[in-house]
Parts: sequence; C-alpha cells; structure tokens
Amino acid sequence: MLETNDTIENSEEPTQDEKLQSYLEQEIFVEPKRKVTWRSFIRISGFTITFVSLALISMIIGLIMYYGFSAPMVTNAGFWIIFVGVGLFLVTIIFGFERVN
Repeated sequence: MLETNDTIENSEEPTQDEKLQSYLEQEIFVEPKRKVTWRSFIRISGFTITFVSLALISMIIGLIMYYGFSAPMVTNAGFWIIFVGVGLFLVTIIFGFERVN
C-alpha cells in the first residue's frame, strides 16, 4: 500500500514552490544581454580613434595655414604641422592599438 501512495505522489503536478524553483534556475543561468555599441563591431581602441582624429585635424589646420596665408613664418609652421600630422597618422595606423577583451 505504501508503494501505491508513493507512485500517486510522484505523478502529481509540481507544487508552486517547485515551479518557482525551476523558473529561478532557468533565469539564473541566462546570460545577460550585452549592450551593442558601434565600437563593438570593430576591434579598435579609443586611443587609435583619438590619435587618428588628432592627426587628421592637425593636417587640416596645417593645410589651411600653408595655403591660406602668405607670411613665410605661417606657411613654414603649416608645413611642419602637416608633417607632424602625417607622421602621427602613419605611426597610429602602423602600430594601431587593438582593443583587448
């Protein structure tokens, strides 16, 4: 008779506590969704983006100074600013900083 009672108890629906426990176990092991940004698609660090931006800005300023003004000192400074901008751009591209996960 005890065996029949055990089989009847096992065939019953799970209790509310068991349902809650199984639900919590499912929720605990779900990985949280990661925030997707535009920088997550490319493996470039913020340093690389910053240095390339500085190089491009300095090249633009140097071009404006070199071709926009007629004073020899300003054109000379414009040339050297372009030179530094190109150098910074090349160094940043060659030794670019890859983002580490």
